[in-house]
Amino acid sequence: MKLVRICLLMIVQSALLSLSAFSQMADTVDIWESDFHIDIPPLSVLIDSAYATNPQVNARNVEVQIQRHNLRTDRNYWLRNFGMQTDVRYGTFDHFTTNALEGEVPTSSAITSSEFRYGVGAYVKLPLMDIVNRRNSKILGKLEVEKAEWGVQLQKEEIRQKVIRQYNDLILKLRLLKIKVREIETARINMQMAEKGFVNGVLPVTEYARLTEINVSVELGYETAKMELITSLMLLEDMCGVKLKIH
Repeated sequence: MKLVRICLLMIVQSALLSLSAFSQMADTVDIWESDFHIDIPPLSVLIDSAYATNPQVNARNVEVQIQRHNLRTDRNYWLRNFGMQTDVRYGTFDHFTTNALEGEVPTSSAITSSEFRYGVGAYVKLPLMDIVNRRNSKILGKLEVEKAEWGVQLQKEEIRQKVIRQYNDLILKLRLLKIKVREIETARINMQMAEKGFVNGVLPVTEYARLTEINVSVELGYETAKMELITSLMLLEDMCGVKLKIH
């Protein structure tokens, strides 16, 4: 019997130490233990913000722009078969002339001069390979653009589903923590009454030890719920690129 009492006293002392530690934590200002509120924008706003800030979506959009420019370049590629060319030269040139009068022997003369010479012309090419593959090249370019656009839509759908899940997870964690806040408030009131009863000799040591253990369990549950809410909040902020206010 004496051994049982010693064990119970050790349990009570251990519980009191744990309760003291949690009481010191409770003395600090904790926004989560008041009537706190989190300003959460509408889900549609969060989704649009996630689209705008997500690197993968932005990379997909850039890919669409690249494919569209490639298509425009391919459409104008046939113009390379048409063109104009000029030729400009400067140098010393010899000019030969022949004079021939009726009844006389023809005479030749040469004149040397420095001058510019230029020429302008146009050219047209008709490569058979370009003519044959022209239609296939246009179709391939359009398909590449369409593929890139579908890539954007698939990436957005994946982001949308993630934001929805994280949004609902945050709402759930918020409600669970508020339940834990009410639970811990009740547990602390009960513990205060239990301490008075134990000191006055009204409450048995076994019951006091049991209530202390329950209170410690509630404190731990509250701290766990608070940390889960903070984690969910940070994940949603990082996913959407927004800062949610807590007050």
